[in-house]
Amino acid sequence: MISYNHHLGDYAKNTAHLSMLEDGAYRRLLDLYYLHEQRLPAEKRALYRLVRAAAPSERKAVDIILEELFQRTDEGWLHSRCEEEIAKYREKSDKARTSAARRWQGNSQSQRKANAHANASEDGMRMHSEGNANHKPVSRPAVRGRTSRWPGSPPARC
Repeated sequence: MISYNHHLGDYAKNTAHLSMLEDGAYRRLLDLYYLHEQRLPAEKRALYRLVRAAAPSERKAVDIILEELFQRTDEGWLHSRCEEEIAKYREKSDKARTSAARRWQGNSQSQRKANAHANASEDGMRMHSEGNANHKPVSRPAVRGRTSRWPGSPPARC
């Protein structure tokens, strides 16, 4: 998967108890899961390398996350939410592929009809516009002193 939906409310609800290091480890594990669309490797040493967990504290955070939020299986570490999202993605992708194939099959017949009448009238298209384009558009002055959306942040300097 190139991208996935990150449901902020669900994520915050399920990870509020994690430390910053554990949260970072969890995000990297999720990204790896979605990127390869499969379970994470069962061997922890390979997994540490894939999520760039080099320090002992980082490896401990990965271990905590795996034990708490993933299920160990013979095929690797399973995450049920990831499996659900990947299944939805594949179903949507298959439907789109089927729809596109039908569209292209239908186009071959309509394309032949269109080609038969393509040059019916060569005078049917105008070469120049009869409109009066405005070459000097009116521009609005730039807004200065825009404030940030975040409360307590200093005003922007221009």
